[in-house]
Amino acid sequence: MEFIVDMKDDQLVIKYDDSKLKAIKKSLVQGTNRHIRIGWLNKRKYQAKGKNKGLTIAQVASWTEFGTKHNYPRPHLSITMGSIKKDMNPYFDEYFKALLKCQNGSDVLQKINKMSVKKYKDTVKRQGFRSLSPITIKLKGHDTILINTGKMVDNFESKTYKTNIHNMDKRAR
Repeated sequence: MEFIVDMKDDQLVIKYDDSKLKAIKKSLVQGTNRHIRIGWLNKRKYQAKGKNKGLTIAQVASWTEFGTKHNYPRPHLSITMGSIKKDMNPYFDEYFKALLKCQNGSDVLQKINKMSVKKYKDTVKRQGFRSLSPITIKLKGHDTILINTGKMVDNFESKTYKTNIHNMDKRAR
């Protein structure tokens, strides 16, 4: 904000230019109208037959995350989210500094997207889960957890949306 103080007809006149503050406010409002979603956003399905026909990758990911009647949970998403949260603050700092400079910060959001996908793939690669049963290993032909076809790992995404999280499709929450 710029102030101009002047004397006119023995009166003190103060003029100010608040255009910079208005620009910062506009930038901050636009910055709140973005959100990031991670997971299986493309609604792709496994090509299965019989009762498993039409299963989305996201559904199978949910079963592996929380477990089922016959399978132990493998919390790949919980571990990934913990790792992302731990490393997020520098990105938020960078994002808000960009907004205060009236920049849109989309480059920072792209960094967050890339970091999120990398952290998920690293979590799966580390294999820090309960071991598979001997029967499962025999059926699969290997003991690698969460990687059978590779579709779940390959289809994991992180995207920035230009909408406020409160205005997004309720089915996506």
